[in-house]
Amino acid sequence: MHPKVNKWIAEILGEVYKNFPKKIFLCPEEIDKDANLEEQIIIADLIQWLSEENIIRYEEKDLSGCFSGVSLTLKGFAVLKATPDPLKEKASIGEFLTQTAKQISINTLDKAITTLLQAFLRG
Repeated sequence: MHPKVNKWIAEILGEVYKNFPKKIFLCPEEIDKDANLEEQIIIADLIQWLSEENIIRYEEKDLSGCFSGVSLTLKGFAVLKATPDPLKEKASIGEFLTQTAKQISINTLDKAITTLLQAFLRG
């Protein structure tokens, strides 16, 4: 697994949550401006995976790997609005991701994404 996978998931979900309920346009190079081509493919695959797991949805993917009409599903919104105990924060998961994904340590981000994915599995 690429060491930035959890950071990219946080960036994707944070961006979609921040703009909810507006549908947005997402490109891998906007998620990580320093990503090389291989990493951009991984980011596009993560967006696709989040859609397949019914966390986000999109209307179309173009040939460059950009996604249009991206928004949260009801399941994604419900989990991102939750405030799990392990984060010991008063903010919801979504608020946590939108405010701090670029600033927190990888270790803290890994814990947040693990908690988020566990909530999706229960949800």
